[in-house]
Amino acid sequence: MLIAAALVAASTPATADVPDTVASGQWKAMGLTAYPQAANAAHELERSGTNVKAMSYAGIGWAAGLAYGWRDPRTTEWLNKVYADRTPSGGWGSEEAWDPFGDGTVNPANTTYTISTAWHVGLMLVPAYDAGAVPAKWLTDAARTLLNTNEDHGPKGPCISYSLHPNDFGKPCVYNVVAAASWFLATIAERGLEPVGRTAELWDKVHRWTQTLHQAYDPAIGDWPYSSNQPPGTSQGAVYNEVVVEALWTLDPTFAQQTTATHFAKWPTDTLFLLTRDCSYVDQTYPVAAEVAARPVTSPQVGLGKATYAVFPLLIHHACGGTRH
Repeated sequence: MLIAAALVAASTPATADVPDTVASGQWKAMGLTAYPQAANAAHELERSGTNVKAMSYAGIGWAAGLAYGWRDPRTTEWLNKVYADRTPSGGWGSEEAWDPFGDGTVNPANTTYTISTAWHVGLMLVPAYDAGAVPAKWLTDAARTLLNTNEDHGPKGPCISYSLHPNDFGKPCVYNVVAAASWFLATIAERGLEPVGRTAELWDKVHRWTQTLHQAYDPAIGDWPYSSNQPPGTSQGAVYNEVVVEALWTLDPTFAQQTTATHFAKWPTDTLFLLTRDCSYVDQTYPVAAEVAARPVTSPQVGLGKATYAVFPLLIHHACGGTRH
C-alpha cells in the first residue's frame, strides 16, 4: 500500500499537456521573485532580534534548493539555520511559549511539535537528504522524536499527540497532524533511516494512524474535520485538507486519488501543493496565486510569508512540465 513519496515532483506533467502558465515560465518567475523577498525579510527580522521560526527557515531553504541547487551557499545558509533551531529532542517547534488548544496550558518555547517536525521542516528535509545536502541523522533523530511522542486514542482510532509536551497528551486528535507524522515516518523508513530496533513499531503506528484517517473521513462533506472533537459536517478547510491528501499519496494512493478529486471539486483555485498531483487546475489557479504573491511587502512578517509563493510555484513548475533551467 505504501509507495515512495514524490516530494519534489517528477519532471513529467500530471496531465498530457504542459499548462500555458508553466510553459511560459510564469510559475517559475513567481517563485524566483518571492524567494529574495522571504530571504530578505528573515534577515531583517534576525537583525532586529525577532524570532524566525524553523518552519520559515525550512520554507526558504526548500525554495533555494529548488531554485539554485541543494549544495549552493544560498541553500546551505538556511539548512544550517534549520539545524540550529532543533529542540533538545531532535525535532522542531515554534520557539515560542504557546497554548495550542487554548485551554490555559502553555507549553514552553522549547516544546517539540509534531507538525513542525514532520511537515513544516520534514517536507524540506526529505529532498535535502535525497540530494546529499543534509545527513541521515537529522531525519533519524526527527523520526525518533515522533516515535517517542505520546499516542492518544480518539473516537475514530489512535493518533499521535500534538506535541511532545505532557500538556498536549489526552487532547483531541488533529487529523492533519496525524497525516503528517504518518507520512514522515513512512517516507524515512522507505529510505532505511528509521531508528535502530524500531522498524516494527514505526510501521505499526503508520498503519494504525492511516486507518484512523480512513475512519475520520466524512464522505458527506468530502474531507475531514480539523480535530476529533468537532461535530460531523465540520470541514477543516482547504489548507489543512491539502496536508492530509498530500500525505495520503504516500500512505494510500487509491484513497489519495479519490480525495484529491474531491478536494479540487470543493476548492478548485485555493490549492498550491496538490497542483503537483493534477496539473489540469494550474492555469485557472495562476491568477489567484499571482494576485496574492504580488501583494506588496509592507512588513518583514509579510515578507516572510512569501516563502509559500517561493516553494510551491517552483514545485508546480517542475511537476507540470516546466524546464529545470
